[in-house]
Amino acid sequence: MDRDRIAELQEELVRERSMEALERLTGTTQDRVLTALIEAAGEIIDAETPQDEDDTILEEIQTHLVKCAETGPLVDALESKNASIREFALGCLGEMGDVSVAEHMIARLEDEEPSVREAASEHLSLLTDHDYGVDPAAWRRWLETQADLTKQREADEREESRQRAKAKTKVLDVPEGAIDEADEEGGDGERPRRPASEEDDDDVDDDREPASLDQDEDGE
Repeated sequence: MDRDRIAELQEELVRERSMEALERLTGTTQDRVLTALIEAAGEIIDAETPQDEDDTILEEIQTHLVKCAETGPLVDALESKNASIREFALGCLGEMGDVSVAEHMIARLEDEEPSVREAASEHLSLLTDHDYGVDPAAWRRWLETQADLTKQREADEREESRQRAKAKTKVLDVPEGAIDEADEEGGDGERPRRPASEEDDDDVDDDREPASLDQDEDGE
């Protein structure tokens, strides 16, 4: 969708609350379209005369943005001059569940607008399951702790992978035939079985012994 068409649909959505325009805009994941939707949401929130469709439109926009899981346009929106857009972006990021954006949200705790600071605190809590209010220093300490935990987890995963590779190499280094030899030695104490052909020969000899004894008796 080209830039001009996006602008037309955005205007229709804001001016007419066009559900058709909303459907067209939420039918794509282009960054430019996502940005247009965020801007449209801010304009609708700031409208002097709210309309019945507003809540439905805003919910549809937020649902689409969260489903797309594209954090870039929303992070950019946190720098918007429009406080309503900043608040709306914070709400979407909180719902999205991507903790990697926490740093950008923490920065909004120092926003010039109290409502944005409150929104940042609320949605950070939703995102992280922690609550440090509107204290940016406390949130940054939490963020540093998370970074340390991530590094430790990655180090543990690398060590575990190294140990698995080492164990696999050790198994592959066992000399060929060593396992068979160990089995033949009879680790359970049993005497190794002789080939079946030898056992058959013993059976034949056993069958012949009585006949030879009879012949000796007859000869006497």
